Amino acid sequence: REHALLLKSRFRAVTLSDVLAADTSKDRRPIVALTVDDGYEDFYRFAYPVLRELDVPATIFVTTGFIDGKLHLWPDEVHALLQHADAGTKELGGIWQGMRITLGSKQERERAWHQLADQLVYAPQFTRAQGIADLEKSLGLKISSLDMSPYAPMSWTQVRELHDAGFEIGDHTYSHPCLALLEGADLEREIQTSKALLEAKLGTPVRSFAYP
Repeated sequence: REHALLLKSRFRAVTLSDVLAADTSKDRRPIVALTVDDGYEDFYRFAYPVLRELDVPATIFVTTGFIDGKLHLWPDEVHALLQHADAGTKELGGIWQGMRITLGSKQERERAWHQLADQLVYAPQFTRAQGIADLEKSLGLKISSLDMSPYAPMSWTQVRELHDAGFEIGDHTYSHPCLALLEGADLEREIQTSKALLEAKLGTPVRSFAYP
């Protein structure tokens, strides 16, 4: 709320598409576009009511496979495994090649998350999948047995409500890969198929795209 009030007091808040069409002839305040990635349900619960009340629109870039309930985002899978693992120092196998992490306090678990996630940011999808499988094996856990509700996506109904309230909905690929590593049919699925799904669900053209 404090952040939104500060923006509103100093800028004219608009959607990202509105930036391109902004008419400053009557309102000479600088403009600002607030953007949010991925489409987590906690945005709908906590941020959306405040932004709607204060008339501060945002552009929400949604990962359509995540919204469609077909997948979890890989950083959340890594995070959930580390949060649920038993305390202690762990030596990881597989692609982690004997890396040692310490899991005890909240700070240690967050540090371990950054340590592992940083190595997967620019990795291809099969490497990410293998890294998560190796982490499951090293920690003796399975993603399928964990409570993933803290990482829940918005529903399509919630996404449509945002759209109807004047928030812009943009595309953020289907599964949030490192897009620079894809080509051919995989690239088409992530961009074109995702855009088509989003437009079918919203019933309107989707103009904006955030590159993962």
